[in-house]
Amino acid sequence: QINIGNGGSAFLIAHNIENHGTISTPQGQIGLYAGKQVLLSDRPDGRGLSATVTLPEGSVDNSGRLIADAGTIAMHAQVVNQGGLVQANSVRQVNGVIELVASDAVNLGANSVLSAQGDRQGVSPGGTVTIKSGNTFSDQPTSAINISGGVQGGNGGQIEISAASLGPIQSTINARAASGFLGGTLKFDPYDLLLDAAFVNSLAPILNDGLYQISLQADDNITLSTVWALSDPGAAALLT
Repeated sequence: QINIGNGGSAFLIAHNIENHGTISTPQGQIGLYAGKQVLLSDRPDGRGLSATVTLPEGSVDNSGRLIADAGTIAMHAQVVNQGGLVQANSVRQVNGVIELVASDAVNLGANSVLSAQGDRQGVSPGGTVTIKSGNTFSDQPTSAINISGGVQGGNGGQIEISAASLGPIQSTINARAASGFLGGTLKFDPYDLLLDAAFVNSLAPILNDGLYQISLQADDNITLSTVWALSDPGAAALLT
């Protein structure tokens, strides 16, 4: 276990990084960085450090627990294998941020949980989950992403999945919000996006889990090759 007080920072920097334990920094920052250069500098607000990775190589493997509620968790490498718990839930109105960035591949394993949900005790929005891969993204049917709003209120959060090659999404996504609030938003940003029967069918259960906005963005082509029927999740929804 690595436990750091409120607002602290915990960085693991190496060519290959494995976490099988628990790292906890409430309202702080957790960074697992694998690269040829990792540049650290003081943050303007004085709350710890910020990090930038250039020429990412090596791998980051997490089968343990990374917890930074109301904070930021980042995993940067050539290959990011996420198979444990990554939790950056909101605390009151302070949102959590999760970033998985790889120059080659991001893989969400069978036991992967990415949680940036709203506060269980009050009104608060969900946080942000960003997944970016320079090549491929893969996930498993039992992996989960939670950006739901707070139990007593708050809008759902945001998810972005970006990869040069993007197939059907298998993860369970919870983007629900309490009555009177908006569900979460989901953005896809590959090089080419093929909306075939497999991809469209993979989105059907996601649409039933509270999303009110889906954004499809491609550097090259978006191709629709099947019938796609969308229904509003209890309130007017938006497809861009």
